Amino acid sequence: FLMFVDPYHKQVYQISGANDVTKKEPIGIPLPFMDFPDVVEVNKKTGEFVYLDTRLKEIRSVKKMKNNKEEELKILWKIPNGYQVEKIVIDEKGEYLFYTDSVRGVLARMEIKKGEEGAHQDLVTSLKEPVGLVYHPKGFLFWTEMGSSPRISKMKSDGTEYEVLHDTGLRKPIALAVAENDENLVVWADERTISSMNVTTKVVTKLHEIQDGVINSIATTGNEVYFSIWNEKGVYFINGTKTFSPYAEMVTDPIFARITHMTFMS
Repeated sequence: FLMFVDPYHKQVYQISGANDVTKKEPIGIPLPFMDFPDVVEVNKKTGEFVYLDTRLKEIRSVKKMKNNKEEELKILWKIPNGYQVEKIVIDEKGEYLFYTDSVRGVLARMEIKKGEEGAHQDLVTSLKEPVGLVYHPKGFLFWTEMGSSPRISKMKSDGTEYEVLHDTGLRKPIALAVAENDENLVVWADERTISSMNVTTKVVTKLHEIQDGVINSIATTGNEVYFSIWNEKGVYFINGTKTFSPYAEMVTDPIFARITHMTFMS
């Protein structure tokens, strides 16, 4: 299913990721202790929801108890002044939380089990406004930079095999996605356009372009793409990741204030 966040409504939602354009009824996931949850991820090891709250400047985790009525809250990190955390992701083993920091210009990680005392390590420094970030289960990180030299890069989660994948013709690549079943396919949103790349061949394909607004979140199954537009209130869908699609369908009713993050959960 597709999971996405509306921080203004302080809600996390899910919809079916079935490959069709029928209207999908969003299911709200009630989570407590939220003020402005910009990004929500799931720790697959523990089942906890981990979210970045940009108003409280905290990264928190919430564990749903078995009776589904009680929750356990942990504050994993109170983000210091001088930091601007943009995106967070968690590795498959639930050991590390990775994040982009656009002010310090770093891609970093923290050890989750140590919580607030966890050691932080800058994996890549001197980045130009790093924002978008995704983790692939085979142990790869993909991220975007939106500053003076926009680019899309990749490396292993231990900080090795750093590679710039694409740095031509980009403007503001704010979000990107990879499919769990295909680490060779990366999809990104760059202002009004959606593009894909085969990581092995470096072939880039333009998939879609909107007329107005800015695309601000994106997710892919490998065969289709879902996305949201900053000043609109629904989830959109295009079929295919290898050819241009001139039309996109809204697959939810336009009921959301603003969608800031989306990801597929198996």
